[in-house]
Amino acid sequence: MKYIVTEQQLTNTVKRLNKEKAHRGKLSDVIEELVLSHFKRPVCDLVAIFLPDYNEYIVIVLAPDGYSNEFSLQIARSVENFLGTNPQIIITQSQDCEKMEK
Repeated sequence: MKYIVTEQQLTNTVKRLNKEKAHRGKLSDVIEELVLSHFKRPVCDLVAIFLPDYNEYIVIVLAPDGYSNEFSLQIARSVENFLGTNPQIIITQSQDCEKMEK
């Protein structure tokens, strides 16, 4: 299933995301580690959310830099090859990320 999300919706969603309330599946921790291994620089925040109704994962990454859709697809393929599940990867650039790094 494909999702259409505007940049403003994504920004609002990420600002409201509370990891403690996110539904985490049994593979969430492993998926998060695999996703992090693809980044050369640290990311600000990352969460793998399990959607039980669809039996799918969505990974949201807050990063200091912008990344291409191809990079997101590359990460998703890597996770699928390793774990057998193909998560939706959403990487968004956060201005607050730069402040957190310093």
